[in-house]
Amino acid sequence: YWHNHSDTNIAAVYYMRTLPFLKMGTSFKLKSGKDLLTRGSQNSLLIFQGNLFHSVPLYPIPFRRYTMAMNLNPLPFWHASKYLN
Repeated sequence: YWHNHSDTNIAAVYYMRTLPFLKMGTSFKLKSGKDLLTRGSQNSLLIFQGNLFHSVPLYPIPFRRYTMAMNLNPLPFWHASKYLN
């Protein structure tokens, strides 16, 4: 299922459980139409622009992959600083 997070600046995936010998992370759709598969080692974090189309790769064997996905919209420092006092 190809999708993007067009309403967010930064997206991230934390890989909690992956297969150590495959390290399959996230697939990205390039402008050329080709797919790019990133590596996703266990206990690693992948950060990318939210508007990039991406998908979970298909695993060749049955496996339960655990990840945590997040959308981040950082506030400018001048805006965030009023909450720090």
